[in-house]
Amino acid sequence: MKKASIIFCLTLLIAVTAKGQINPVKNLHWYHWYVTPKNCFTLSWAKPDSSLNDTLIGYNIYRDDSLYKFTTDFYHSCNPCDYGSPNDPFCDFLNYTGHFFIGEFYIHVTAVYNHNHIESIYTDSIYNQGIALGIKENIKTEQLAISRISQENASLMIELNKTVESGNITISNLSGQSTSEFKLMNQKNIAIDISKFSPGLYLLNLKTNNTNLSRKIMIK
Repeated sequence: MKKASIIFCLTLLIAVTAKGQINPVKNLHWYHWYVTPKNCFTLSWAKPDSSLNDTLIGYNIYRDDSLYKFTTDFYHSCNPCDYGSPNDPFCDFLNYTGHFFIGEFYIHVTAVYNHNHIESIYTDSIYNQGIALGIKENIKTEQLAISRISQENASLMIELNKTVESGNITISNLSGQSTSEFKLMNQKNIAIDISKFSPGLYLLNLKTNNTNLSRKIMIK
């Protein structure tokens, strides 16, 4: 009986080691922007390193631990912001209720090998809460609105539909504690340095004399 247990443990170790050696995908990238009232997003990754022992047949995209779909492509997009009505099946990617908030989930992608669909591990995981979801703008008579919010490296890019002569933008955590405040003077396009922000969900408030806009944002 003792000999059998040793053989079983050795077999399990070999199986786990073999799966770890299967090359995972690289450079998982999620880009999400918002143009009132549409959400647009892309998901992409780099092909895994070549392997002499395994044949790559495609990829599994996961939302948390739930399989979204198997695909042979490594780039997916939903872009009704620039091209009108969405017609890409990937536009249903945010319609997920696996967590308390609709659209809140972790994204990861595994490489699938050989005819028996052996999966790699995943080395990248992206948390998605969605940019500009769940909080509507309170637009006053001035009709000021946020046209676009996006994140480019260490900067949060905000585009307004009209120039603001004076005002301020406050970014706070969901407990209401102010994190940073930025003054606006004759600006329509704003770039905010977020290099010192921890990844997470924040509330952005834009205030002028007669307009108060609120927007929930995800900083990654």
